[in-house]
Amino acid sequence: MLRWNGGAKLDRTSKKITTSTGRRTMQAVHARREAWHRPKIVHTAPRRDGRTNATPSTPSGRTEEAPPLKTTTSNERTSPSRDKATTNRPTDEDKEDEFYDWLIQNIGKGLVDTKNKARSTLSNLKAAVADLSAIAALSAIGTLIEQGKNVEYYQNYYPDGDEKVLGFVTWKLIVFLGLDHVYTSPMFFATLIYLAASLIVCSSTTQFPLLKRAKKWSFLDENSIANLELAEDLPKGKVEDLGKLLSESGYQVFLRNKQLYGFKGLAGRYAPMWVHVSLILIMIGGSCSALGGLRGDLMIPEEQGTVIAEGLRPMGPFQFYPSGAGYGLYLDNFDIKYRPSGKVEQYYSTLSVLNDEGDILASKKISVNDPLRWRGVTMYQTDWSIAAVQVTVKDSGDSLSTTSSIRLPFATLENGEAGVGGRIWATILPTGETVEKKGVSILARDLQSVAIYGEDGTFAGVRRPGSNTPIVVDGVEIVVDKLVGSSGIEFRSDPGVPIVYAGFGMLMMTTIVSCFSHSQVWAAEYDDKLRVGGKANRGSVNFANELERVLDTVP
Repeated sequence: MLRWNGGAKLDRTSKKITTSTGRRTMQAVHARREAWHRPKIVHTAPRRDGRTNATPSTPSGRTEEAPPLKTTTSNERTSPSRDKATTNRPTDEDKEDEFYDWLIQNIGKGLVDTKNKARSTLSNLKAAVADLSAIAALSAIGTLIEQGKNVEYYQNYYPDGDEKVLGFVTWKLIVFLGLDHVYTSPMFFATLIYLAASLIVCSSTTQFPLLKRAKKWSFLDENSIANLELAEDLPKGKVEDLGKLLSESGYQVFLRNKQLYGFKGLAGRYAPMWVHVSLILIMIGGSCSALGGLRGDLMIPEEQGTVIAEGLRPMGPFQFYPSGAGYGLYLDNFDIKYRPSGKVEQYYSTLSVLNDEGDILASKKISVNDPLRWRGVTMYQTDWSIAAVQVTVKDSGDSLSTTSSIRLPFATLENGEAGVGGRIWATILPTGETVEKKGVSILARDLQSVAIYGEDGTFAGVRRPGSNTPIVVDGVEIVVDKLVGSSGIEFRSDPGVPIVYAGFGMLMMTTIVSCFSHSQVWAAEYDDKLRVGGKANRGSVNFANELERVLDTVP
């Protein structure tokens, strides 16, 4: 029975031949075949007792020449009655061996060559730099082009025709190349996978061997020490005295037969490998967030609520809703803090998390860069709006005046429409029952004041909400009680955030550790002298100065 395992391994029921990715070649097969078909030598010289011996002796003790040798093959031993034609005919065993030879030569060698080529490509520094440049370019594109918008957005800001951005960027090009979702595109993931593979290969082929060599300490004789970058002879010096001084300088010292070896800063050898590990962790965490992350935003009016899951939309092909997505969210209050100049200083939203029974489980007054976190969901303050205006209306046109409190919803006027610049909200207060009368217009730019206009568009005045100062417009007395704000809440659920944080934390620590110099010192006594030498993987000048100070204090 023949079984191919895909790793250049061959397994037979009767006999087993195992090759390991190129190190095992045809020698194993040929050695077995030669042992099977090698002619066996039988000496026929008669011994004194009548039996045959390879080297017979005479009674005088002299060795005589052995008679001619008779060779018998395995075929002759097993079936001596076979004729020559039958013996030379290929057997099933020979055919199977030839198949093994062909299999190892063609498939096993091809797998080894492919592995070597892939390793050579992934460990190429120029290819790694090119891949990093591609990642940087894609990240820059993702920063310049808004991500995750609908097609209408790109059609509006990147039109086709004579108004192309930069003369060639259109919404069709953006959608076709997937530049509207760069960080989840196959092209971006391909660059990350290549970079991760390159880091793994670099660590296995370069960093691990360097670390193993650094951990194996060895002694050098005086001739080998003389070939080091730094070497000096001290007359009548002793390795014991040098060892004590090096120990006081933080070295680990070993002595043997008038020879010395000392080192410090071995952690600096570990750092590059852990830098690679931290980078891989960051890429894994970012990929998890891009593939399985949830994100969205909602505009929630004051004193209203929603379900957290309503604000979460999958950003990739996988959906991992956290446990906090099923709870309710209620906006208790929205407020804007203004500077004395009238500019906005900060936005505040008081949010409460509710269960199915309406009980408050968590509450926080959030602001920009100070979010609310609840069971895997993070809620940020990102936008605001004016939802409605609360007014008290007193109509004195009839003989009996009536007073009522009305909440009028606001509508936003987009930038540039109707000759209006900036954000502005407006509503209309009907003042009659006929369709000819349009009513009183109320406009607001912020939560500090409203502007009121009559039915014919004439300006009536400005009032602050809560000032209780009435204004009469077209026979209607109006008191502005309150402006009802809406808070724009962004919802995020990123399963890869803990991995990214761990990767960045490790990266910061290992980057600092990588600055440590791995310094090594050797010494050997000879001819009433002490020859000292050393080397360091970085900071050679500092190491030379340190070693010079130590040698100056040797007795």
